[in-house]
Amino acid sequence: MFVSLIARATSRVLADSLRRNEQWLDIASNYSVNVGITILLLRPFPNFIRPFIAPFLPSVQQMKKQLQFAKNLFIPMIKERRSAEAANNPNYVKPDDFLQWIMDMAEDEQDLDPEALAHHNLILMSLAVVHTSSIALCHILYDLIARPEYIEPLREEIMQTLSSGWENATTASFDAQKRLDSFLRESQRWGPPGECAGFLSH
Repeated sequence: MFVSLIARATSRVLADSLRRNEQWLDIASNYSVNVGITILLLRPFPNFIRPFIAPFLPSVQQMKKQLQFAKNLFIPMIKERRSAEAANNPNYVKPDDFLQWIMDMAEDEQDLDPEALAHHNLILMSLAVVHTSSIALCHILYDLIARPEYIEPLREEIMQTLSSGWENATTASFDAQKRLDSFLRESQRWGPPGECAGFLSH
């Protein structure tokens, strides 16, 4: 549950259309699982022989299919955005999402390559965002269950700082949530992400 929830939320930040793409959400959630399986399967073998064994592993074959799907998904999006921007259409509004940000920040030839961008997005989403955020959410919920006296003060603070609604939330609104920020920090301090990894459920 945690993984699928975070995958959908973070995909919205990456590019709005992705949060409705069920196949992408599945890949973003499970790519790192295949990475972990591959590492475990290759660990007993000496380093020099691993490159010869890896291509035959089902997890590696699945990862190749997942990467190809990501490329087929992102490359047309990247090319379409670059074409629209190059056309200098005054009515074109540049998307305000993570995909556009990394496109704008790309400087060298490798970073500008749509295929490399697609690969980086998949690795970022699956390895660096989805599972780490899911583990953090897991700890936060466990800590709230263990310390229910914090629920009401946190709820009051959130309602006060977001009194005009989520759609009108600003950076200042979240900066004002001092209690929530403190609770999240303490949750991570007392429960480092690695301790909860084995208990996450898809």
